[in-house]
Amino acid sequence: MRRIAVVVVCALGAVLIAMPEARAAVLCVKKRGQVVRRTTICKPTETLLNLAEFGAVGPKGPPGEQGQVGDQGPPGTPGAVRAFADVELSAVGAIDTVAEERSKGVTDSNVTHQNTNTWCFRNLGFTPKVVMVTQRFFIDTIFTVVLPSANEFPPCGIDPVPVDFAVQAVKRSDGTPSNTSFAVLIE
Repeated sequence: MRRIAVVVVCALGAVLIAMPEARAAVLCVKKRGQVVRRTTICKPTETLLNLAEFGAVGPKGPPGEQGQVGDQGPPGTPGAVRAFADVELSAVGAIDTVAEERSKGVTDSNVTHQNTNTWCFRNLGFTPKVVMVTQRFFIDTIFTVVLPSANEFPPCGIDPVPVDFAVQAVKRSDGTPSNTSFAVLIE
């Protein structure tokens, strides 16, 4: 058996040396034990010959050279978030509620802090489909996003500019209004 293995390894080595394109080729064993060379893959009825079983695989070679930098790819598709805002803790009726350096597409002119727990967002320039709110500091707050029907939402008051959406906050512990800060993502 050992002698057959040595003969097979020598024969396979000679085949690989004689065929320069054999680097991409594979050796396959047919059902009756015949070894054949295929250019890419073995047929479904054949088994790939593992040369490591015969000791024909040498040590790992050194790593190759660094390849060239590829061409720049095409620009990606725009993200889903159309606007976001960092709404700061403020007094009711305050003018400066949005941290504009940490916001995009929402400014103080878009947000009014109508009462202790209601912030009204207007005139965004698009119709919000999804609004997500996350709290900034107080973990005792539950937020509700209201997408008004017919652009009306009574807690936002009467204003000639329709309401795009409103955010209301209440304390989780007792349900009373909560004046807090939050971040909002708008799609």
